[in-house]
Amino acid sequence: MGGLFSDMSKFGIELDDDLEIFEEEKKASPGAAAAAGPVELKEEDFLLDKSVTCPLCDAPFKVKVVKNGKVKQIETDDVLRPVFKEMDANKYNVTVCTVCGYATLNNAFKPLPAAQAKLIKEKISANFNGSVFLTDDPTYSYDMAIERYKLALINSVVKKGKISERANLCLRAGWVVRGKRLSLKPDNPKFKAIEMDCLKQEDEFFKNALDGFVKATMTEDYPMCGMDDATVDFLITNLAVHFKKYDLASKTIARLLTSTTTNRRIKDKCYDLKEQVVAEIKKQKNQ
Repeated sequence: MGGLFSDMSKFGIELDDDLEIFEEEKKASPGAAAAAGPVELKEEDFLLDKSVTCPLCDAPFKVKVVKNGKVKQIETDDVLRPVFKEMDANKYNVTVCTVCGYATLNNAFKPLPAAQAKLIKEKISANFNGSVFLTDDPTYSYDMAIERYKLALINSVVKKGKISERANLCLRAGWVVRGKRLSLKPDNPKFKAIEMDCLKQEDEFFKNALDGFVKATMTEDYPMCGMDDATVDFLITNLAVHFKKYDLASKTIARLLTSTTTNRRIKDKCYDLKEQVVAEIKKQKNQ
């Protein structure tokens, strides 16, 4: 073969004599793609293994994260849990160092003040066994994700993190437990037992989230966990309604509706919640 590629045989590469650099690609017929059918993506197709260095112990490790722009949020539920179309991205929001046990939300996995670092090293790292967090699985199971959130919450408590930080971790852990419950298959022989355990854990996490955010509003400044005052009040309102604490919900709704900084989207949702809350308060008084 002559031309540009005439000497490629010395590398053991055999090329066709009619090889062209800019050969036009043959276009598939319109019906070919349809005949092949839609490509079914698995959860692991939306993930990548990100290399991370722990700011506490300097150990390198990998963490699974959701690829940017690959997962679409379609709604939020009654406790503001993001619901995604392709998979449950809520499972992948915690980074865990499998060497020293330092764990927190992905965007907060940064160097710590010396006093907080000392507390984690003494109370977590000293006896930490990270083997449970080591997995060859291509995804995190719900149980694995929940354990990661629990470790992040323990880290926050141990290092005396902000109340809002702990409340936020409880909220997000509750989201993941709910995701697990909703993913259960009714034909599972242990369906009822697992569902009841999930409901119990959900309520425990969400109750702590509600109590924590209420306390945080009395002692902390905004933004709080990336949220402004209207968003935090709206979150408290939804959690209060979830636990039938209608007096609390009534107060936060009133505050949101009278505030000049509350956006129209939240106000519209508050009008609907107000009707529900007023009706429930009347029902309780008539009992």
